[in-house]
Amino acid sequence: MHIEKYNDAILNCRFCFMCRHLSAIGNVRHTEADTPRVRAAMLYGLRTGTNSFDDTDFVDALYRQDLSACCVRHCVNHFDENGLALAARADVVEAGKEPEAVRKLAAVSSPTF
Repeated sequence: MHIEKYNDAILNCRFCFMCRHLSAIGNVRHTEADTPRVRAAMLYGLRTGTNSFDDTDFVDALYRQDLSACCVRHCVNHFDENGLALAARADVVEAGKEPEAVRKLAAVSSPTF
């Protein structure tokens, strides 16, 4: 899995609240699942077997992230939360569990030869 490269971010971000205020989608939706901390906790759950890409709510939360890299820029420990999100999305796609909208966009964006 691609998220294995971000083990430090998974283990540390899941307990940290320092960049919560920088998460645009978390501020707009006012849901804890849309904060970097909870996304890291959910990915930790994926590694331990308590979460699965079969859970559409889990996958949707991974795709709602804004990918602004604000949290990375301001992280005092330099954890790459944005890279973790991209790696998680790559794992979702490799598992064939991406949302339908993503699948359609990929089909339109991919040239067919």
